[in-house]
Amino acid sequence: MSKKMVLAENEAVELLAFLITAARCLIDEPADYGAMRLLDAAERLCLFSKERASPEAQELLAHIVAMSPEIQSNVNQRELFGDELDSLCRKVAQHLVANSNLGQVA
Repeated sequence: MSKKMVLAENEAVELLAFLITAARCLIDEPADYGAMRLLDAAERLCLFSKERASPEAQELLAHIVAMSPEIQSNVNQRELFGDELDSLCRKVAQHLVANSNLGQVA
């Protein structure tokens, strides 16, 4: 597996700024906003890196971008929101096991 740089410096700084300002906003916002902001950050990361990622990662990134608005629209339905995030977690974990050394036992 080749190692690629998937973010340009300005993209990394933009994402960093988003995360830091989101952390500040969370102090005054309802608790559910935290999960939405993190999902939004994940979507931004996907959009920034999709052109420079491997074909396998591009498929995962496209899935996250496609699902993010639908998942966020269910934030007020806590159980459904959690189930959808669980599903996305499984998808990411499956990608990691299939495309890294995480699935190998030492």
